[in-house]
Amino acid sequence: MIPPPGILAASALLWGWLCELLIVAAPLALALEAWRWSRIRWDISARDFQRIADFCTWAFVLQAGYLLVMQGWPLPILRIIEWLPLALAPLMLAQLYSSAGRIELSALFLSLRGDSVGAAARERVDLSYAYAGICVLAAGAANVRTAWYFVAAALLAVWALWGVRSRRYPPWLWIGLVVLAVGTAYAGHHGLNRLQTWIFNVAVDLFQLDLARTDPYRATTDIGSIGELKSSERILLRVAVPKDVPVPLLLHRASYDSYAAATWFARDGQFAEHLVNDAAGRWVLGTDAHGRFDVVVSETLVTGSGILALPTGTQSVAGLGSALVRRNRFGTVRVERASGVVSYTASSVIGPQRGGDPRATDLQLPPLESAALAGIAEKLGLRSLGKDAAVSALKAFFAEGYRYSTFRSERVATGNAISDFLVNSRSGHCEYFATATVLLARAAGIPARYATGFSVQEFSEIERRYIVRERHAHAWARLYLDGAWHDVDTTPPQWFAAEAQRAPLWEPFTDLGSWIAFRVAEWRARPADEGSALAWSALLALLFGLLLWRLFRGKWFVRARVSARGGSSARGAASSDPFRAIEECIAGKGLPRRSAETAREWVLRIAPQFDPAERSLLEMLLVLHYRDRFDPLALSPAERQTYAAVARRWLERDPTPHASHVERSATLQPASSGISTHREPA
Repeated sequence: MIPPPGILAASALLWGWLCELLIVAAPLALALEAWRWSRIRWDISARDFQRIADFCTWAFVLQAGYLLVMQGWPLPILRIIEWLPLALAPLMLAQLYSSAGRIELSALFLSLRGDSVGAAARERVDLSYAYAGICVLAAGAANVRTAWYFVAAALLAVWALWGVRSRRYPPWLWIGLVVLAVGTAYAGHHGLNRLQTWIFNVAVDLFQLDLARTDPYRATTDIGSIGELKSSERILLRVAVPKDVPVPLLLHRASYDSYAAATWFARDGQFAEHLVNDAAGRWVLGTDAHGRFDVVVSETLVTGSGILALPTGTQSVAGLGSALVRRNRFGTVRVERASGVVSYTASSVIGPQRGGDPRATDLQLPPLESAALAGIAEKLGLRSLGKDAAVSALKAFFAEGYRYSTFRSERVATGNAISDFLVNSRSGHCEYFATATVLLARAAGIPARYATGFSVQEFSEIERRYIVRERHAHAWARLYLDGAWHDVDTTPPQWFAAEAQRAPLWEPFTDLGSWIAFRVAEWRARPADEGSALAWSALLALLFGLLLWRLFRGKWFVRARVSARGGSSARGAASSDPFRAIEECIAGKGLPRRSAETAREWVLRIAPQFDPAERSLLEMLLVLHYRDRFDPLALSPAERQTYAAVARRWLERDPTPHASHVERSATLQPASSGISTHREPA
């Protein structure tokens, strides 16, 4: 069954629009519809179709292999589906511009090839609807979150089904049922999406699942642990910072509000807010999407998901392509479905982080240490000071009598570790300082949270940008002042130099290897964008052209008569076909062939209008016509002469039908002349 005019082109354009491949999809859409007006048809044999199908198979394998090598498993699965219409385009075009108009099953299945296969291998199928469906599927794989995809897919389905709807029922009933089906599908789509979100959130709450290095729901500290705090020189981030932006620069990843047993928790920290991707490709976090300065962060997301490291005051994030970006109420930003290596641009403003109003949990103190914390806060007079003055007093308190240390010799009860740090040891790493600052601020009545991330300070002469190592992971306090969250870092600034002193002697060599590995990974993770697809299209067109030249050199193409129905009168048969002349003759007498009516159905319908002798000639012509079009061995020269002679005999008789009006299809059974029951395209 021939698809309605335009549906193939519309499917291809939908694919190109959502996959951002219009430069490839537009000429393809034109080629998919031009056969209806073109007079050129190619005599493609079953063996030729097999070779073209094999060509498409290898094109698909090469495309998939290229994407797997560039991006690594399993990230490019959706991209492979996106490029599927490109790999199958040669086979679809070969069918449309062939004289047969259909493809034998043997071209699609290796098991149906060979001398031992039966008639099933010679069955011909039309791939038009299958190809249109593949285009729609590939468009969906682009994962562009817009309702227009569902609308377009529904309209294409209605378009395809309209021509084959049952005529027994009125159109209004059919339209009503379609509207009901589309509405039910849309409701089901939203329901499944909400169910997926609910299951994910429940799983996170129950099992603390997270695929990133930073757990946005729980931060287990080393507070109270004895021994040396171990850290690594492994490079995690590469950061390009403008010259006018002061360093050290804090990159925030996650914040937490509840403290117990040396662990910070983020209550109600589910990622429920989907950020908006604007027309410029920026994920908007604040009111000033452009920001005042841009920081470019490059990192590797092993699983394709992770927590972004963003400066305080980030207003938008760009460079994540079609990834899914979500944020929780603490300002933690998660990216999903990204490539292995990402480089994102954070547009930020210098100042506090707005959004996320404080709750009662931002003032809670751990029961075992609340008395000691309240006593220190009272001694410092924090509650009697204004908030700004209280923050200054806290900074001065930690700057005067405390030092940075990664070693602890004595074990202290977990529930009293912060009290011991504040009163006795006065020595610890950033987790001590950040936790103590948060809890003392709460004791002074200031909402506060524990924040984790990285401190950007080390500049690499090799890479000409800042690098962030695992040992640069940092913790600090976030205090709610004047309607915004302010970063307060009370850890002595000497901590960075102290960490650097423990670096191994071979660190420069490992840095060079890390940089080389990163550059290779960055090259592999380059998005397979419109340019890549265009290059593959050009290569595919060149190879397909070479294949056609090998297959058809020395062969004549067939010119078909274009009828008023928009295509060849019999789906691309030759104008020299005697049956076409008979069809035109009978059509001139008031019995034309209907749209989508096969030659056999047409003959069965009109045969009763003629005398028995004329009917016999017509049935004989039909048999020869089918053999000429579908028999792989084709007609012998003698049979072709017979074919032409029978047609001339009919035209010389120039019979007139008994009735000039078109009757309903007759129940005439095939005559003993062996009329083929094979259905040809309309």
